[in-house]
Amino acid sequence: FILLILLYRPIFLNRAFATISLSNLFNIKQKIVNDAAFTNYFYVHLYFINNKASIQNFANMLNVQVDDIKNYIKNIYGVSFDELIDKNRIEYFVQIAKDPKYNNLTIEALAEEVGYSSRSSFYKSFKRYHGGNPSDLIAAHNISI
Repeated sequence: FILLILLYRPIFLNRAFATISLSNLFNIKQKIVNDAAFTNYFYVHLYFINNKASIQNFANMLNVQVDDIKNYIKNIYGVSFDELIDKNRIEYFVQIAKDPKYNNLTIEALAEEVGYSSRSSFYKSFKRYHGGNPSDLIAAHNISI
């Protein structure tokens, strides 16, 4: 009876919020991502400002599979790895742009400081996650560039 329900379940059960997945039950080798290790490497050691940050490298650092990291980030943060990197880089940019220690740096230098290697990708991410232009933010905080 249960097998028939799983095989011929009503279509409304196939929606993303109600999907039935048994694959995780049979994946015994799967390692669970350690929250403390993730936070330590990603946030405390500022992994996201590494301009060569990749999901493969990060998975190797945590000694887990790439799919485990993808699933962990999707479940906890609701975004992809690249989106999490970009969002945190922009938040860090806003943070250091307010710091007087960085007053003498240009917008491009600050963008490099937070991990962007190209001006266009920085501006695109900034507009997506913060809105407006970085120069407007700096002008609002009376920081000379």
